[in-house]
Amino acid sequence: MVLRDVLRGEMGFDGIVMADGLAVDFLKNTEGDTLHAAVAARKAGVDVSLWDEAFGRLGEAVDQGLLEESQIDEAVLRVLKLKFEKGLFEHPYMEENMLSPEEAGIPEVSLALARESAVLLKNEKTVLPLAKKYKKVAVIGYHAADRYCMLGDYTPPVPESECVTVLQGMKQEAPDGVKVSYAMGSGFSEADEHEKAKAMALAEESDVIVAVVGGSSSRFGGAVFDANGAASKGTGSRSMDCGEGMDTAKVHIPAAQEELIAALARLGKPLVTVVIAGRAYCIEKIENASDAVLYAFYPGPMGGRAVAELLYGSSNPSGRLPVSMPRHVGQIPVCYNYRTSVAPAYCDMTSQPLHTFGEGRSYTTFTGSDVSVTKEENGISVSFTVENTGNMAGTSVPCLYVRKRSGGVVARIKELKAFTRIALAPGEKKEAVFHLTKEELNFVQIPGKPEVICHEYELMLEDGAEKWWSGNVTEM
Repeated sequence: MVLRDVLRGEMGFDGIVMADGLAVDFLKNTEGDTLHAAVAARKAGVDVSLWDEAFGRLGEAVDQGLLEESQIDEAVLRVLKLKFEKGLFEHPYMEENMLSPEEAGIPEVSLALARESAVLLKNEKTVLPLAKKYKKVAVIGYHAADRYCMLGDYTPPVPESECVTVLQGMKQEAPDGVKVSYAMGSGFSEADEHEKAKAMALAEESDVIVAVVGGSSSRFGGAVFDANGAASKGTGSRSMDCGEGMDTAKVHIPAAQEELIAALARLGKPLVTVVIAGRAYCIEKIENASDAVLYAFYPGPMGGRAVAELLYGSSNPSGRLPVSMPRHVGQIPVCYNYRTSVAPAYCDMTSQPLHTFGEGRSYTTFTGSDVSVTKEENGISVSFTVENTGNMAGTSVPCLYVRKRSGGVVARIKELKAFTRIALAPGEKKEAVFHLTKEELNFVQIPGKPEVICHEYELMLEDGAEKWWSGNVTEM
Protein backbone atom coordinates (compact mmCIF):
# COMPACT_ATOMS: atom_id res chain seq x y z
CA MET A 1 0.00 0.00 0.00
CA VAL A 2 1.18 3.51 -0.76
CA LEU A 3 1.05 4.99 2.74
CA ARG A 4 2.53 2.05 4.62
CA ASP A 5 4.82 0.32 2.15
CA VAL A 6 6.03 3.22 0.03
CA LEU A 7 5.73 6.34 2.19
CA ARG A 8 6.81 4.79 5.48
CA GLY A 9 8.66 1.67 4.36
CA GLU A 10 10.65 2.84 1.33
CA MET A 11 10.78 6.58 1.94
CA GLY A 12 11.20 6.44 5.71
CA PHE A 13 8.43 8.92 6.56
CA ASP A 14 7.97 9.10 10.33
CA GLY A 15 5.26 11.74 10.71
CA ILE A 16 1.48 11.69 10.72
CA VAL A 17 -0.80 11.26 7.70
CA MET A 18 -3.82 13.55 7.77
CA ALA A 19 -6.88 13.39 5.52
CA ASP A 20 -8.47 16.66 4.44
CA GLY A 21 -11.90 17.71 5.69
CA LEU A 22 -14.61 15.14 4.85
CA ALA A 23 -12.19 13.19 2.63
CA VAL A 24 -12.65 9.96 4.62
CA ASP A 25 -16.43 10.39 4.57
CA PHE A 26 -16.30 10.28 0.78
CA LEU A 27 -15.04 6.69 1.02
CA LYS A 28 -18.56 5.63 1.97
CA ASN A 29 -19.25 5.67 -1.78
CA THR A 30 -17.02 2.61 -2.10
CA GLU A 31 -17.13 1.17 1.43
CA GLY A 32 -20.87 1.38 2.02
CA ASP A 33 -21.03 3.70 5.03
CA THR A 34 -18.86 5.99 7.15
CA LEU A 35 -18.05 3.24 9.65
CA HIS A 36 -16.40 1.07 7.03
CA ALA A 37 -14.89 4.16 5.42
CA ALA A 38 -13.09 4.89 8.71
CA VAL A 39 -11.87 1.30 8.94
CA ALA A 40 -10.50 1.35 5.39
CA ALA A 41 -8.72 4.68 5.92
CA ARG A 42 -7.12 3.62 9.23
CA LYS A 43 -5.96 0.30 7.81
CA ALA A 44 -4.49 2.12 4.82
CA GLY A 45 -2.45 4.35 7.11
CA VAL A 46 -4.47 7.54 7.72
CA ASP A 47 -3.71 8.74 11.26
CA VAL A 48 -5.83 11.89 11.55
CA SER A 49 -8.87 13.22 9.76
CA LEU A 50 -9.27 16.98 9.70
CA TRP A 51 -12.98 16.66 10.37
CA ASP A 52 -15.66 14.19 9.35
CA GLU A 53 -18.21 11.73 10.66
CA ALA A 54 -16.16 8.64 9.86
CA PHE A 55 -13.27 8.95 12.31
CA GLY A 56 -15.75 9.67 15.09
CA ARG A 57 -16.83 6.04 14.67
CA LEU A 58 -13.42 4.44 15.22
CA GLY A 59 -14.42 3.39 18.74
CA GLU A 60 -17.48 1.71 17.29
CA ALA A 61 -15.23 -0.07 14.79
CA VAL A 62 -13.14 -1.51 17.64
CA ASP A 63 -16.26 -2.60 19.52
CA GLN A 64 -17.50 -4.46 16.45
CA GLY A 65 -14.15 -6.13 15.87
CA LEU A 66 -13.50 -4.30 12.61
CA LEU A 67 -10.29 -2.80 14.02
CA GLU A 68 -7.87 -3.80 16.74
CA GLU A 69 -7.34 -1.32 19.57
CA SER A 70 -3.62 -1.44 18.71
CA GLN A 71 -4.45 0.07 15.32
CA ILE A 72 -5.96 3.08 17.09
CA ASP A 73 -3.01 3.23 19.49
CA GLU A 74 -0.63 3.41 16.53
CA ALA A 75 -2.23 6.60 15.24
CA VAL A 76 -2.58 8.14 18.71
CA LEU A 77 1.08 7.47 19.47
CA ARG A 78 2.17 9.24 16.29
CA VAL A 79 0.12 12.32 17.21
CA LEU A 80 1.40 12.39 20.80
CA LYS A 81 4.98 11.90 19.61
CA LEU A 82 4.70 14.90 17.30
CA LYS A 83 3.24 17.03 20.09
CA PHE A 84 6.10 16.07 22.42
CA GLU A 85 8.65 16.87 19.72
CA LYS A 86 7.11 20.32 19.23
CA GLY A 87 6.92 21.03 22.95
CA LEU A 88 3.16 21.42 22.98
CA PHE A 89 2.76 19.75 26.37
CA GLU A 90 5.20 22.18 28.01
CA HIS A 91 3.88 25.22 26.11
CA PRO A 92 0.32 24.49 24.94
CA TYR A 93 -0.62 28.12 24.30
CA MET A 94 0.74 30.83 22.03
CA GLU A 95 3.05 33.31 23.67
CA GLU A 96 1.44 36.64 24.49
CA ASN A 97 4.62 38.52 23.65
CA MET A 98 4.92 37.20 20.11
CA LEU A 99 6.50 39.49 17.58
CA SER A 100 4.17 41.62 15.51
CA PRO A 101 4.22 41.06 11.72
CA GLU A 102 6.32 44.22 11.38
CA GLU A 103 8.78 43.12 14.05
CA ALA A 104 9.08 39.72 12.39
CA GLY A 105 9.86 41.35 9.06
CA ILE A 106 6.82 39.87 7.31
CA PRO A 107 5.96 42.98 5.24
CA GLU A 108 9.51 43.12 3.87
CA VAL A 109 9.45 39.44 2.93
CA SER A 110 6.00 39.81 1.37
CA LEU A 111 7.19 42.80 -0.66
CA ALA A 112 10.27 40.93 -1.91
CA LEU A 113 8.16 37.93 -2.93
CA ALA A 114 5.75 40.15 -4.83
CA ARG A 115 8.54 42.02 -6.61
CA GLU A 116 10.32 38.85 -7.70
CA SER A 117 7.27 36.85 -8.78
CA ALA A 118 5.46 39.36 -11.04
CA VAL A 119 6.14 38.62 -14.71
CA LEU A 120 6.53 41.24 -17.43
CA LEU A 121 5.02 39.61 -20.53
CA LYS A 122 4.94 42.55 -22.95
CA ASN A 123 6.54 45.97 -23.20
CA GLU A 124 6.09 47.43 -26.66
CA LYS A 125 7.38 50.92 -27.37
CA THR A 126 9.14 50.64 -23.99
CA VAL A 127 6.13 52.25 -22.34
CA LEU A 128 7.53 50.81 -19.11
CA PRO A 129 9.01 51.91 -16.84
CA LEU A 130 6.58 54.82 -16.74
CA ALA A 131 8.34 58.01 -17.77
CA LYS A 132 8.12 61.22 -15.78
CA LYS A 133 6.53 62.83 -18.85
CA TYR A 134 3.29 61.09 -17.93
CA LYS A 135 1.93 63.79 -15.60
CA LYS A 136 -1.60 62.41 -15.49
CA VAL A 137 -1.94 58.70 -14.74
CA ALA A 138 -5.36 57.05 -14.90
CA VAL A 139 -5.58 53.91 -12.75
CA ILE A 140 -8.66 51.98 -13.81
CA GLY A 141 -10.16 48.66 -12.76
CA TYR A 142 -11.95 46.88 -9.97
CA HIS A 143 -8.75 45.19 -8.85
CA ALA A 144 -6.82 48.42 -8.38
CA ALA A 145 -8.61 49.33 -5.16
CA ASP A 146 -9.54 45.90 -3.78
CA ARG A 147 -7.10 44.27 -1.37
CA TYR A 148 -8.69 40.81 -1.35
CA CYS A 149 -8.13 40.35 -5.09
CA MET A 150 -4.40 40.21 -4.33
CA LEU A 151 -4.74 37.40 -1.80
CA GLY A 152 -5.28 33.68 -2.24
CA ASP A 153 -8.10 31.33 -1.33
CA TYR A 154 -8.90 30.75 2.35
CA THR A 155 -7.45 34.15 3.26
CA PRO A 156 -8.96 35.47 6.53
CA PRO A 157 -10.13 39.06 6.93
CA VAL A 158 -7.15 41.41 6.61
CA PRO A 159 -7.13 44.95 8.05
CA GLU A 160 -6.72 47.72 5.51
CA SER A 161 -3.62 48.88 7.38
CA GLU A 162 -1.85 45.59 6.56
CA CYS A 163 -2.39 45.77 2.79
CA VAL A 164 -1.31 48.11 0.02
CA THR A 165 -3.61 48.15 -3.00
CA VAL A 166 -2.30 48.92 -6.48
CA LEU A 167 -3.98 52.33 -6.35
CA GLN A 168 -2.31 53.14 -3.02
CA GLY A 169 1.02 51.90 -4.35
CA MET A 170 0.75 53.99 -7.50
CA LYS A 171 0.06 57.13 -5.48
CA GLN A 172 2.93 56.39 -3.10
CA GLU A 173 5.43 55.72 -5.90
CA ALA A 174 4.37 58.54 -8.23
CA PRO A 175 7.13 61.15 -8.76
CA ASP A 176 6.54 64.72 -7.68
CA GLY A 177 4.24 66.55 -10.04
CA VAL A 178 2.45 63.38 -11.21
CA LYS A 179 -1.27 63.09 -10.52
CA VAL A 180 -2.72 59.60 -10.08
CA SER A 181 -6.52 59.36 -10.41
CA TYR A 182 -8.85 56.38 -10.17
CA ALA A 183 -12.07 55.05 -11.68
CA MET A 184 -13.44 51.53 -11.21
CA GLY A 185 -14.73 51.11 -14.78
CA SER A 186 -16.73 47.95 -14.09
CA GLY A 187 -17.64 45.54 -11.38
CA PHE A 188 -15.71 42.31 -10.94
CA SER A 189 -18.00 40.30 -13.21
CA GLU A 190 -20.76 42.70 -14.21
CA ALA A 191 -20.64 45.73 -16.47
CA ASP A 192 -21.59 49.09 -15.02
CA GLU A 193 -22.25 51.73 -17.68
CA HIS A 194 -22.06 54.60 -15.18
CA GLU A 195 -18.66 53.45 -13.90
CA LYS A 196 -17.47 52.78 -17.42
CA ALA A 197 -18.39 56.31 -18.49
CA LYS A 198 -16.41 57.77 -15.58
CA ALA A 199 -13.43 55.61 -16.46
CA MET A 200 -13.50 56.60 -20.11
CA ALA A 201 -13.71 60.29 -19.23
CA LEU A 202 -10.75 59.96 -16.85
CA ALA A 203 -8.72 58.05 -19.43
CA GLU A 204 -9.46 60.66 -22.10
CA GLU A 205 -7.83 63.44 -20.05
CA SER A 206 -4.85 61.34 -18.88
CA ASP A 207 -1.41 60.78 -20.42
CA VAL A 208 -1.23 57.06 -19.70
CA ILE A 209 -3.68 54.39 -18.58
CA VAL A 210 -2.88 51.68 -16.02
CA ALA A 211 -5.69 49.11 -16.13
CA VAL A 212 -5.77 46.57 -13.31
CA VAL A 213 -7.89 43.51 -14.08
CA GLY A 214 -7.97 39.79 -13.41
CA GLY A 215 -9.50 37.05 -11.30
CA SER A 216 -10.09 36.62 -7.60
CA SER A 217 -10.36 34.07 -4.80
CA SER A 218 -11.95 36.58 -2.43
CA ARG A 219 -14.33 34.95 0.06
CA PHE A 220 -15.90 38.24 1.08
CA GLY A 221 -18.19 39.04 -1.83
CA GLY A 222 -21.17 36.74 -1.37
CA ALA A 223 -19.83 33.30 -2.28
CA VAL A 224 -21.46 30.24 -0.69
CA PHE A 225 -19.30 27.35 0.55
CA ASP A 226 -19.75 23.61 1.04
CA ALA A 227 -19.15 21.86 4.34
CA ASN A 228 -15.54 21.07 3.43
CA GLY A 229 -14.76 24.74 2.81
CA ALA A 230 -14.78 24.67 -1.00
CA ALA A 231 -16.87 27.22 -2.86
CA SER A 232 -20.21 25.86 -4.04
CA LYS A 233 -20.51 25.76 -7.80
CA GLY A 234 -23.30 27.69 -9.42
CA THR A 235 -23.76 30.10 -6.52
CA GLY A 236 -23.29 33.10 -8.78
CA SER A 237 -20.50 34.63 -6.70
CA ARG A 238 -19.74 38.08 -8.07
CA SER A 239 -16.25 38.34 -6.57
CA MET A 240 -14.69 34.88 -6.93
CA ASP A 241 -13.74 32.89 -10.02
CA CYS A 242 -10.72 30.98 -8.76
CA GLY A 243 -9.90 28.80 -5.77
CA GLU A 244 -11.14 25.51 -4.37
CA GLY A 245 -14.44 24.55 -5.95
CA MET A 246 -14.18 27.29 -8.60
CA ASP A 247 -13.21 25.40 -11.74
CA THR A 248 -14.02 27.31 -14.89
CA ALA A 249 -14.66 26.21 -18.48
CA LYS A 250 -13.78 29.51 -20.17
CA VAL A 251 -10.40 30.42 -18.60
CA HIS A 252 -10.92 34.11 -19.38
CA ILE A 253 -11.12 36.99 -16.97
CA PRO A 254 -14.73 38.19 -16.59
CA ALA A 255 -16.17 39.60 -19.82
CA ALA A 256 -16.98 42.98 -18.25
CA GLN A 257 -13.28 43.52 -17.60
CA GLU A 258 -12.24 42.35 -21.08
CA GLU A 259 -14.74 44.77 -22.64
CA LEU A 260 -13.38 47.60 -20.50
CA ILE A 261 -9.84 46.95 -21.76
CA ALA A 262 -11.06 46.95 -25.37
CA ALA A 263 -12.82 50.28 -24.87
CA LEU A 264 -9.75 51.85 -23.24
CA ALA A 265 -7.52 50.61 -26.07
CA ARG A 266 -9.67 52.39 -28.64
CA LEU A 267 -8.68 55.74 -27.10
CA GLY A 268 -5.18 55.35 -28.50
CA LYS A 269 -3.48 56.31 -25.24
CA PRO A 270 -0.52 54.29 -23.88
CA LEU A 271 -2.18 51.37 -22.11
CA VAL A 272 -0.47 49.30 -19.40
CA THR A 273 -2.45 46.30 -18.18
CA VAL A 274 -1.76 44.63 -14.86
CA VAL A 275 -3.35 41.19 -14.53
CA ILE A 276 -3.82 39.93 -10.97
CA ALA A 277 -4.71 36.27 -10.98
CA GLY A 278 -4.51 32.87 -9.36
CA ARG A 279 -4.35 30.93 -12.60
CA ALA A 280 -3.11 31.25 -16.17
CA TYR A 281 -5.92 32.97 -18.07
CA CYS A 282 -6.33 33.27 -21.83
CA ILE A 283 -5.31 36.91 -22.26
CA GLU A 284 -4.45 37.14 -25.96
CA LYS A 285 -7.12 39.78 -26.67
CA ILE A 286 -6.11 41.80 -23.64
CA GLU A 287 -2.44 41.55 -24.56
CA ASN A 288 -3.08 42.61 -28.16
CA ALA A 289 -4.97 45.67 -26.91
CA SER A 290 -2.23 46.66 -24.45
CA ASP A 291 1.19 48.24 -24.90
CA ALA A 292 2.53 46.47 -21.82
CA VAL A 293 1.33 43.58 -19.66
CA LEU A 294 2.49 42.74 -16.14
CA TYR A 295 1.13 39.45 -14.75
CA ALA A 296 1.02 39.24 -10.96
CA PHE A 297 0.05 35.88 -9.47
CA TYR A 298 -1.79 36.91 -6.27
CA PRO A 299 0.98 39.26 -5.12
CA GLY A 300 -0.12 39.32 -1.48
CA PRO A 301 -0.65 42.13 1.02
CA MET A 302 2.28 44.20 -0.25
CA GLY A 303 1.37 43.48 -3.87
CA GLY A 304 0.16 46.98 -4.65
CA ARG A 305 3.44 48.53 -3.64
CA ALA A 306 5.43 45.92 -5.57
CA VAL A 307 3.38 46.44 -8.73
CA ALA A 308 3.84 50.21 -8.50
CA GLU A 309 7.60 49.87 -8.00
CA LEU A 310 7.82 47.64 -11.07
CA LEU A 311 5.73 49.99 -13.21
CA TYR A 312 7.72 53.07 -12.22
CA GLY A 313 11.05 51.28 -12.49
CA SER A 314 12.34 51.52 -8.94
CA SER A 315 12.35 47.71 -9.20
CA ASN A 316 13.15 45.76 -12.35
CA PRO A 317 10.84 42.82 -13.24
CA SER A 318 12.57 39.47 -12.77
CA GLY A 319 9.69 36.99 -12.45
CA ARG A 320 9.47 34.02 -14.80
CA LEU A 321 6.28 32.15 -15.65
CA PRO A 322 5.73 29.02 -13.51
CA VAL A 323 3.21 27.75 -16.06
CA SER A 324 2.58 28.04 -19.79
CA MET A 325 -0.31 30.31 -20.75
CA PRO A 326 -2.77 29.04 -23.39
CA ARG A 327 -4.15 31.04 -26.28
CA HIS A 328 -7.43 29.16 -26.09
CA VAL A 329 -9.08 26.80 -23.62
CA GLY A 330 -8.87 24.07 -26.26
CA GLN A 331 -5.08 23.99 -25.89
CA ILE A 332 -5.30 22.89 -22.26
CA PRO A 333 -3.41 21.00 -20.96
CA VAL A 334 -0.58 23.14 -22.27
CA CYS A 335 2.84 22.41 -20.83
CA TYR A 336 6.46 23.01 -21.70
CA ASN A 337 7.57 19.45 -20.94
CA TYR A 338 5.27 17.39 -23.14
CA ARG A 339 6.43 13.98 -24.32
CA THR A 340 8.28 13.95 -27.62
CA SER A 341 5.80 11.47 -29.10
CA VAL A 342 2.70 13.57 -28.42
CA ALA A 343 3.53 17.08 -29.63
CA PRO A 344 0.12 18.81 -29.86
CA ALA A 345 -1.18 19.91 -33.25
CA TYR A 346 -4.42 21.64 -34.23
CA CYS A 347 -5.98 22.23 -37.63
CA ASP A 348 -7.46 25.62 -36.73
CA MET A 349 -4.75 27.33 -34.66
CA THR A 350 -1.12 27.09 -33.64
CA SER A 351 -0.15 24.53 -31.03
CA GLN A 352 2.20 27.01 -29.37
CA PRO A 353 1.00 28.67 -26.14
CA LEU A 354 0.72 32.43 -25.90
CA HIS A 355 3.57 32.39 -23.38
CA THR A 356 5.66 29.44 -22.30
CA PHE A 357 6.95 28.24 -18.96
CA GLY A 358 10.01 30.23 -17.87
CA GLU A 359 9.19 33.29 -19.98
CA GLY A 360 9.57 36.79 -18.55
CA ARG A 361 11.00 40.13 -19.62
CA SER A 362 13.20 42.72 -17.97
CA TYR A 363 13.97 46.40 -18.49
CA THR A 364 17.53 45.37 -19.30
CA THR A 365 19.11 42.57 -21.34
CA PHE A 366 21.31 39.61 -20.43
CA THR A 367 23.59 37.22 -22.26
CA GLY A 368 25.02 33.86 -21.26
CA SER A 369 28.41 32.76 -22.56
CA ASP A 370 31.53 30.68 -21.89
CA VAL A 371 29.50 27.55 -21.17
CA SER A 372 31.54 24.58 -20.00
CA VAL A 373 30.34 21.09 -19.09
CA THR A 374 32.47 18.96 -16.78
CA LYS A 375 31.83 15.33 -15.89
CA GLU A 376 32.07 14.65 -12.17
CA GLU A 377 32.14 11.50 -10.08
CA ASN A 378 28.39 11.53 -9.47
CA GLY A 379 27.12 13.69 -12.34
CA ILE A 380 28.05 16.84 -14.21
CA SER A 381 28.64 20.53 -13.63
CA VAL A 382 27.65 23.28 -16.06
CA SER A 383 29.51 26.57 -15.61
CA PHE A 384 28.79 29.77 -17.51
CA THR A 385 29.06 33.56 -17.44
CA VAL A 386 26.09 35.94 -17.29
CA GLU A 387 26.41 39.58 -18.37
CA ASN A 388 24.01 42.49 -18.03
CA THR A 389 24.26 44.07 -21.48
CA GLY A 390 21.67 46.77 -20.84
CA ASN A 391 21.57 50.13 -19.08
CA MET A 392 19.67 49.21 -15.92
CA ALA A 393 20.43 46.99 -12.95
CA GLY A 394 18.46 43.78 -13.06
CA THR A 395 18.25 40.12 -12.12
CA SER A 396 18.85 37.32 -14.58
CA VAL A 397 17.24 33.91 -14.00
CA PRO A 398 19.32 31.29 -15.85
CA CYS A 399 17.51 27.96 -16.23
CA LEU A 400 19.09 24.63 -17.12
CA TYR A 401 16.89 22.19 -19.00
CA VAL A 402 17.65 18.58 -19.89
CA ARG A 403 16.33 16.36 -22.66
CA LYS A 404 17.08 12.65 -22.63
CA ARG A 405 18.19 11.46 -26.05
CA SER A 406 18.44 7.71 -25.49
CA GLY A 407 17.27 4.95 -23.20
CA GLY A 408 14.34 3.32 -24.93
CA VAL A 409 11.78 5.46 -23.09
CA VAL A 410 9.72 8.27 -24.63
CA ALA A 411 11.24 11.33 -22.99
CA ARG A 412 9.98 14.82 -22.31
CA ILE A 413 10.89 17.50 -24.83
CA LYS A 414 12.78 19.17 -21.97
CA GLU A 415 12.74 19.24 -18.18
CA LEU A 416 13.85 22.01 -15.84
CA LYS A 417 16.68 20.71 -13.64
CA ALA A 418 18.20 23.86 -12.09
CA PHE A 419 17.82 27.62 -11.95
CA THR A 420 19.28 30.54 -10.03
CA ARG A 421 18.88 34.30 -9.69
CA ILE A 422 21.83 36.60 -10.41
CA ALA A 423 21.64 40.35 -9.68
CA LEU A 424 23.79 42.40 -12.04
CA ALA A 425 24.62 46.07 -12.47
CA PRO A 426 24.79 47.45 -16.02
CA GLY A 427 27.80 45.91 -17.77
CA GLU A 428 28.56 43.57 -14.88
CA LYS A 429 29.48 39.91 -15.40
CA LYS A 430 29.24 37.02 -12.96
CA GLU A 431 30.12 33.35 -13.20
CA ALA A 432 27.69 30.65 -12.12
CA VAL A 433 27.64 26.88 -11.99
CA PHE A 434 24.96 24.20 -11.83
CA HIS A 435 25.68 20.73 -10.43
CA LEU A 436 23.50 17.81 -11.51
CA THR A 437 23.81 14.39 -9.93
CA LYS A 438 23.16 11.12 -11.70
CA GLU A 439 20.05 10.73 -9.56
CA GLU A 440 18.67 13.99 -10.93
CA LEU A 441 19.15 12.69 -14.45
CA ASN A 442 17.49 9.34 -13.83
CA PHE A 443 14.33 8.08 -15.44
CA VAL A 444 11.66 6.93 -13.01
CA GLN A 445 10.55 3.54 -14.26
CA ILE A 446 7.45 1.56 -13.45
CA PRO A 447 6.88 0.70 -10.60
CA GLY A 448 8.38 4.03 -9.57
CA LYS A 449 12.04 3.09 -9.22
CA PRO A 450 14.71 5.57 -10.43
CA GLU A 451 16.97 3.98 -12.97
CA VAL A 452 19.84 5.20 -15.14
CA ILE A 453 18.96 3.99 -18.62
CA CYS A 454 19.89 7.05 -20.67
CA HIS A 455 23.42 7.62 -21.93
CA GLU A 456 22.97 10.80 -23.97
CA TYR A 457 21.49 14.08 -22.79
CA GLU A 458 20.90 17.44 -24.43
CA LEU A 459 21.49 20.39 -22.11
CA MET A 460 19.82 23.76 -22.71
CA LEU A 461 20.67 27.02 -20.95
CA GLU A 462 17.99 29.70 -21.16
CA ASP A 463 16.68 32.82 -19.44
CA GLY A 464 13.21 34.22 -19.93
CA ALA A 465 12.65 31.66 -22.70
CA GLU A 466 15.62 33.19 -24.57
CA LYS A 467 17.91 30.38 -25.65
CA TRP A 468 21.56 30.97 -24.72
CA TRP A 469 23.23 27.64 -25.40
CA SER A 470 22.62 23.94 -26.00
CA GLY A 471 24.94 20.95 -26.17
CA ASN A 472 25.08 17.19 -25.71
CA VAL A 473 26.74 15.11 -23.03
CA THR A 474 27.15 11.32 -23.16
CA GLU A 475 28.06 8.37 -20.95
CA MET A 476 27.31 9.58 -17.45
